[in-house]
Amino acid sequence: MVIQWAELELLRVENDSEADEEYVLIQVVKAGHTGRYAVVDSTYDPSGRLSNHFRHIFILPRMIVGKGDYIQIYTGIGDDTSFDNKAGTKTKVLYWGSEDPVWNDKEGDEARLIKFVVANRVQVPPKKSPPPRGIKTKPRQ
Repeated sequence: MVIQWAELELLRVENDSEADEEYVLIQVVKAGHTGRYAVVDSTYDPSGRLSNHFRHIFILPRMIVGKGDYIQIYTGIGDDTSFDNKAGTKTKVLYWGSEDPVWNDKEGDEARLIKFVVANRVQVPPKKSPPPRGIKTKPRQ
């Protein structure tokens, strides 16, 4: 059975001056796996121009989620868990692992949920074996 990619929607950011108190809340719109999603923040200067694109990035782990589930990503450090919520679905609680807050409303932060795809692939060749002792190779230039 092939599991499809989930469709997710970023609902809100709870901004705080403590990493353990701030979080991002995402809702699952279509069941599937989360293997191609990341949450990023970008900042803007007072004139509205982008000053820092993708300043912080959290790549969601590949996990299976159901329609109506929630994903709550705390900025701080903790152990990932899940629980049954009041809506009758699951809430997956994840931790970014930062000791410092990420979201800063003073600089005009914007949270973005991105879905990425592979644009190109290149096969990495095996590591070359060093030449046997006594055989000279071209010096690097």
